[in-house]
Amino acid sequence: EDNPNVIVIEGPGAYIRYICFNATTPPFDNVKVKQAISLAIDRDEISDRVYLGTHEPLYSMVPMGMEGHIDAFPERDLEAAKALLTEAGYSEASPLEMDLWWTPAH
Repeated sequence: EDNPNVIVIEGPGAYIRYICFNATTPPFDNVKVKQAISLAIDRDEISDRVYLGTHEPLYSMVPMGMEGHIDAFPERDLEAAKALLTEAGYSEASPLEMDLWWTPAH
């Protein structure tokens, strides 16, 4: 940006990060659990802390600016997430537990 011979253009790109689950094994074979996780994710916090505010949170598997993009995933709603987990049989006494693995480069 400081180089007068370079023009920097910022805009939406086809760059996404996502969490994958094995949807054929518990607890991820339960649609309510998957919906609860989607509702609990703080996409704004991830954008701010991981990407230092340089990326817009994504609510779709299709990046913004690409044909077919729709905001398919709802905004964060912890109360709705808790209600879905309760319906799925989880509680304070029996919480949902999961391991999240990632590569250091991501």
